[in-house]
Amino acid sequence: MALTDIFVSHDTGSDTEGDGSKSDPYQTLGWALSNVPTGGNVVRVNVRGTSAASPMTSLGSMPSGRSVSNQVIVCPYDTDAQDTTDKLFIDSGSG
Repeated sequence: MALTDIFVSHDTGSDTEGDGSKSDPYQTLGWALSNVPTGGNVVRVNVRGTSAASPMTSLGSMPSGRSVSNQVIVCPYDTDAQDTTDKLFIDSGSG
């Protein structure tokens, strides 16, 4: 089965101008998940720019009313897809 990569950079990405590519990533995980293709490919969402001191708290709105039948994997990256074993820090922002 084919693999589709989506990139998210908490530091330098943009949800308004990004397209989810490595060179033009989205900024939030919520936006990336809202743009997961609904085909049969496995989707790998590569996220960078998070730390324990600065987790990705701006998740945006999680998608609703969409049906995605493909597998979605969320993992950290440094410069290329899944090229690091660093931790990925995500905080929903709820206290």
